[in-house]
Amino acid sequence: MRGTIERYIDSLLENEQLLESVKATFEMGLEHPIEKVEDAMFGYFIGRIIEFFNISFQLTYHRLPNDAESLEVGQILTRRAMEIKSKVKVIVNK
Repeated sequence: MRGTIERYIDSLLENEQLLESVKATFEMGLEHPIEKVEDAMFGYFIGRIIEFFNISFQLTYHRLPNDAESLEVGQILTRRAMEIKSKVKVIVNK
């Protein structure tokens, strides 16, 4: 599962069209203005990764992940957080 999550993160960070689309959505402010587009985008992508993990895990193992398995994805996110944040910052500052 770890490799699947890593590949998913890579695919998100390499998808310029998706990154630009998310940026445009947050810049529009949805229903309310968003003060820090960079923070909103970072949270959005972290949420997408966690959602992907949960769905993939359930499809693969037909159960919810336990605490140890959830902690593993948390460790991946912790390790890659600066990379994700840096990519988001580049997109926001274009």
